[in-house]
Amino acid sequence: MTLAHLVLGVLGAWFALNMGASGLAPSFGAALGARVVDAPRARWLFAGFVILGALTLGPTVAKTLSSGIVPMERFDTRATLVVLLATNVAMLVANVAAIPQSTSWVMIAALVALGVQQGALLTRTLTHRLLPAWLLLPLASFGLSALVIRAMYPLRGAKSFEVHGWLMRHRRVAHGLALASACYVAFAIGANNVANAVAPLSAAGALDVGTGMVLLSPLFGVGARLFTGPADTIARDLVPLGLVTATACNAIVASLLVVASSLGLPQSLVQLNAAAVLGVVLVKDGRAGLFAGKKTRSMLALWAITPLLAALLTFAALELSERWR
Repeated sequence: MTLAHLVLGVLGAWFALNMGASGLAPSFGAALGARVVDAPRARWLFAGFVILGALTLGPTVAKTLSSGIVPMERFDTRATLVVLLATNVAMLVANVAAIPQSTSWVMIAALVALGVQQGALLTRTLTHRLLPAWLLLPLASFGLSALVIRAMYPLRGAKSFEVHGWLMRHRRVAHGLALASACYVAFAIGANNVANAVAPLSAAGALDVGTGMVLLSPLFGVGARLFTGPADTIARDLVPLGLVTATACNAIVASLLVVASSLGLPQSLVQLNAAAVLGVVLVKDGRAGLFAGKKTRSMLALWAITPLLAALLTFAALELSERWR
């Protein structure tokens, strides 16, 4: 391994740490908010299931990222270094602000900037696969969560009392289902998001996909331990999720993400999860409550800012590096 590859590996590891912080929020944030599991055990479970997901479906998504947006031969050491630096800075901004951010959006924004700057952007993958999925899957998450929660907790009637009674009688079962659904989301994160760190390194020849999955996926758990703010935002600031609500949202979100991963589509778990949470807000507080919260507005603003920041940093750094050659 050359010194350049070592530097790229360090940047890839840093990105995995940042992703771990953002990934714990949508997987175990609801369970933490409902006090199903404590934070230390959540981090261990999160790390374990991320690794499992990365080793099963992760390589499929990595293939799309390493050659579907920009040709693989464009990932020389300079370009890969710039992409990883830009995405790390953008994700660090989100983590410091304690706002869960989509690693897929940030990475793909940087890759699009790379493709535009070099005149090598493969637009078909974006227009025919990624953009439709990014539009339809969050809408599906929002709609399904609203339908399921409304069916379980109607605004009027006795069914809500029936649900409460069942929870009181079967509390251990409810806890187990909620925890299992959180682990399911962590698995889905591994299947989809680890590729964001592995794909540039693989394309640049720093390491192969299998080795990258093994080495970088455990760092997600470390990142979840270092940055706890995003999980706190989802768990406590957006909406208080009960046991049944948390389980339903996690099952919906994870299933959609696993489908995306099996198709090789980098998909935003954070957006899927937030869409599901907003579906709950719609049922509980009505349309007026959707964007009433200050944290919700901050989250939506930062979702636009950080991918744009990653793209601008990538484009500017590539332009400057060419002038200095």
